[in-house]
Amino acid sequence: MGDVRVEGSTVAGSKTLELAGAVELFHALSGEPFATISVVGHHETHPVRSAALASWLRRLYWNTYREPIPAAPLKDAVDTLAARAEFGGESHPVAIRIAEHEGRLYVDLANDAWEAIDIGPTAGEW
Repeated sequence: MGDVRVEGSTVAGSKTLELAGAVELFHALSGEPFATISVVGHHETHPVRSAALASWLRRLYWNTYREPIPAAPLKDAVDTLAARAEFGGESHPVAIRIAEHEGRLYVDLANDAWEAIDIGPTAGEW
C-alpha cells in the first residue's frame, strides 16, 4: 500500500489519526503537547513527540492493518496531534511520580501494576 496524498496529508496518516481518536490531548503550562492514552487497562500520559507515543501509534496501525505505518505519515499524524494539543487542548500541570490535585497527593509507585497511592488531607487517610 503506497502513500496517497489526501488534502495535504496521507491516507496512512489520516487512518492513524482516526485510530487515535480517543486520545486525550492537552498541553503543559510550558506549552509542551501531551497525550493521555489507554494501554491494557490503565492510562499513560506521554509527550506527543515521545518515542512511547510513536510506538503506541505504530502498534494501533499494525494491529488494525497488519502492516507498518511509513515514517512520513507517522510524522504527519504526530505533528497533527501536537498541534491539536498545543492550540486546541486545555492547559494542565504535568508531574512525574508525585502530584497534588484538589488537595490530595498522588504518589506513583512506578510498578508493573501501575499503582499509585492517593493521600488525603486527613491524617492517616490513604
